[in-house]
Amino acid sequence: MKTRIVFLSCLFLQLAVAQQPYYKLVPFVHNGKCGYFDRSGNVAIAPQFDAALPFFDHRALVRRDNLWGYIDTTGRLVIEPQFDEADNFSEGFARVRLSKAFSGRKWGFINARGEMVIEPAFIGAGSFYEGRAWVRRFRRFLWIITIGTRFDFIDRTGEMVIEEGFNNATSFSEGLAAVNTGRLWAYVDTTGSITIPARFDEASPFSEGLARVRSGSTWSYIDKTGNVVFSVGHDTSSSFSEGCIWVKKGSKFGYLDRKGTTIIEPQFDDAGGFSEGLAVVGINGKYGYIDKTGRMVIPPQFDIAWDFHLGNAFVKQDEQYGFLDHDGNITWCKVE
Repeated sequence: MKTRIVFLSCLFLQLAVAQQPYYKLVPFVHNGKCGYFDRSGNVAIAPQFDAALPFFDHRALVRRDNLWGYIDTTGRLVIEPQFDEADNFSEGFARVRLSKAFSGRKWGFINARGEMVIEPAFIGAGSFYEGRAWVRRFRRFLWIITIGTRFDFIDRTGEMVIEEGFNNATSFSEGLAAVNTGRLWAYVDTTGSITIPARFDEASPFSEGLARVRSGSTWSYIDKTGNVVFSVGHDTSSSFSEGCIWVKKGSKFGYLDRKGTTIIEPQFDDAGGFSEGLAVVGINGKYGYIDKTGRMVIPPQFDIAWDFHLGNAFVKQDEQYGFLDHDGNITWCKVE
């Protein structure tokens, strides 16, 4: 009977802010337990966890008995499962929620040794990027009555370095963070100074020097001075990746460059960003890869396909998973 192997879907979520996984090991599920493959398709860490996530900063989240802990790249538990909720390591810290009642289910931050370096004091928190993390606290009237929540930023010591009481905020990317100052969104630098005034109905993090914003019903891309570089109107589009974005016009996907010029006409049923010069595209329910001229380099044949990293992409074909190289060769994954 064929062994069925399932990769964890969370591995392939695209992060709003760039955060590079350790792609030499890849989580999978076999007979209800999670382990890790190496890039040769062999089992590097035997299936033994109830859940397992990708590696970041050479640590990976794993779950046992409904609690989360961390392993290193050998599979050794370096931080015992003890958290109700936890996140990947970023810049040496991970945000966690303790399972203990006295913590009040607040978020704090641990270091790579599992030590609580920033005590649980926040009802919400983001990961550290560029030395800052947004945190969410109750907004109070006369320090007694709760009238909502506020977003501020802390540094790696836990000190409040931007304390403006924003209505919402995103993580820092390329030196700027989008913040909601009232009804509209603005951008601040790491000191909290507003560099792009509040005038957007929605705002996304910067990627490759440009950010996607919405004013009214029109989506545009702005530079770091706040100037609009080009608009895509009502169309759905992505953040920049290797100098390109995908844009969906009607029911088809195509690609634009940094000036908003169409470089690949809309023709695909689905599309992803470019990575290592190739992008995943879908046609009639199958996925393949194109280059930046729109040429189909690897024909659509996969049920699921993901971005290239370190020379390979993870693909699924007929209930099998494997590593695809740029020439279209596949190393199939196996469990003994």
